[in-house]
Amino acid sequence: MIKIKATENFAGVEISGEYNDFDNLYETLHKMTGTEGEYPFYKASIIRVYNFCYELRHAMMGDREYINEDNGVYDHTFNTHQIILPKVNVHLKIKILFPELIFLVMALNDLLDKYAMKISKEKFSVYESKECLMDANIATIRLFQGRVMLCIKELVSDNLYSRIIKQVTYKYHTFYMYHHQYIDLLNIKHIKMTAEKRQKNISIIVKRLYEKNDEYESLSMQLEDASIEFNCDPSDLRFVEEYPENIEW
Repeated sequence: MIKIKATENFAGVEISGEYNDFDNLYETLHKMTGTEGEYPFYKASIIRVYNFCYELRHAMMGDREYINEDNGVYDHTFNTHQIILPKVNVHLKIKILFPELIFLVMALNDLLDKYAMKISKEKFSVYESKECLMDANIATIRLFQGRVMLCIKELVSDNLYSRIIKQVTYKYHTFYMYHHQYIDLLNIKHIKMTAEKRQKNISIIVKRLYEKNDEYESLSMQLEDASIEFNCDPSDLRFVEEYPENIEW
């Protein structure tokens, strides 16, 4: 099962699990994005899902970190079953910044709705349909979202978490025609903070993603103007500021 915990300096989280855990999440996330061009107004969500899948895939290829996890095998197990077993399992591990992760969790709500409507034969109460109630893909995504929220709950006060969970799960919130470059801006600003400020910034990140503030609107206008100038889709434009080479995770 995938585990998620905050990094030492609150830059983001460590996500660890067995190869099959990563593979299952990778395949399920790709199912959420639909076929090519199926959800043209949710490019921001799909691009960031693909970014996360990139990390999962490279972890499975052996390009990321490994950790050993106790697996519950003790000396008396050897004596009882008369077999030799390893005492630890090798798990894969990746790191992801908090703004990136929180956006991913919120954006998956849109994609889950699209997926649920596609597999359900019900017009109303889609998630209560028999197709959705017993769908393993929906369960996988909800479990991932739940693990992230459990991690966040341990880092903020009860009052803050109550507000965060309402914003993250608000059913009328959407990332329709969202400009994903804003996540880069939030990522870089978060990296530049001290560890103490990063922890306090978690609830602010959720608020920034929930409400399109002046900072987002300003960036949005710049992207729209640039897309006209260069005759391209705004989602194809790259955020100008570079990420630092070294991050104090």
